[in-house]
Amino acid sequence: MREEAVHYSDTVIEHFKNPRNAGEMIDASVNYFVTNPISGDSIQIFLHIENNLIDRASFLTTGGPASIATASVATELITGCTLEKATAITRQELVEAVGGLPPAKIQCSVIAAAAIRNAVAKWHRAHSTTPPEVSTDE
Repeated sequence: MREEAVHYSDTVIEHFKNPRNAGEMIDASVNYFVTNPISGDSIQIFLHIENNLIDRASFLTTGGPASIATASVATELITGCTLEKATAITRQELVEAVGGLPPAKIQCSVIAAAAIRNAVAKWHRAHSTTPPEVSTDE
């Protein structure tokens, strides 16, 4: 069986070669790990939160170019955001932010969006605050 070549956008290639905010954040306010059991791709997101704003974000990931690029772009998008705005980011917004993904790689955006939502929800639980209502219809 012949495998199809995967073509990535210039944005995916740039973030894969030069990921932003990669690495563990020692002083994170919260972190959350998400994995796709089918592909094995995973992301652990680290957030530093001050006054309900994400002032820093970083990530660790397993997977290929799409996973790395999507996680990198996700951290850029949420840095400086309120918790409410960060949890509203959808997988489609992440796909658009990386200039598109091949259909087989869309799951990378799903786990990145899930990591953000779950990290913020975990932070709210730890601080006994009510998270904003977020639609999971993506």
